[in-house]
Amino acid sequence: MKKILFLSVVVALFISCTSKSEKLEKKPVHQSFTKFELIENDIEKRIATTDLHEKLTTTNSLFYTKEDGSSYQVTAYLDKSEAVLKVQEKFVNGTTNEYGTTLYYVLNGKKYASKERFEDHTGGVPLFIERISYYDTNEKVIHTKNRKSAFEEDIDGEIFENTDTYDCSITSAMQALNQEGIFETRFQGFVFNGSTNYVTVGESGDNGYISALLLQYEDEVTRKLIKNQKKMIGKKLDLNFRQMTDETGFEFQVLLSLAIAK
Repeated sequence: MKKILFLSVVVALFISCTSKSEKLEKKPVHQSFTKFELIENDIEKRIATTDLHEKLTTTNSLFYTKEDGSSYQVTAYLDKSEAVLKVQEKFVNGTTNEYGTTLYYVLNGKKYASKERFEDHTGGVPLFIERISYYDTNEKVIHTKNRKSAFEEDIDGEIFENTDTYDCSITSAMQALNQEGIFETRFQGFVFNGSTNYVTVGESGDNGYISALLLQYEDEVTRKLIKNQKKMIGKKLDLNFRQMTDETGFEFQVLLSLAIAK
């Protein structure tokens, strides 16, 4: 799978709020925050432009699952020059039954905003939370706000409150897109079900992320893997795939090409 490469585009997004003036340093807090509100408005305008962009193309990570019911998938939104403008991360935690979606907004290869919507059970009573963080040009978080509701469908009616800054990491999302880290495509075996056969890839070890791809053909590589399954388990594979939907609405992944990595 082709790795996602950010294109370098120099854009000045944030306004410097620093000053050596002693008089300015003694300004009331609300005046300083007003300056930040201007920055936040600029960021939200860029976010809106990205969300309304009609010609973005998409590329997906594999759909990963675990034995405990967890799932994870990432979608990247690219402009015509293949620069990533937005990354969407969806997850389900099979152990806690929590779920959520995170949107990362990207410029010049760095996130400048993250918008999370997720269910949280840590307080004993399930809450649905929306949390938004804004970042400077070095990806340092500069402001976070959130809102909470007992039910997901009511969250849009709640008011945001300022909270402790929270840096929402994009690392796992990019690893999934690039098939790196815990999302490396290592051979885990075949699943044979009559005329429908799947090759499985993912983490080695117990309860790791696994992904299954429909095998539509056999070639030299797949025959080698089938013949030597136990010996080949854990081998790194290079693969290309396509997500498809059948007439019943069932979504699945089709293997397009496969090679044993060197």
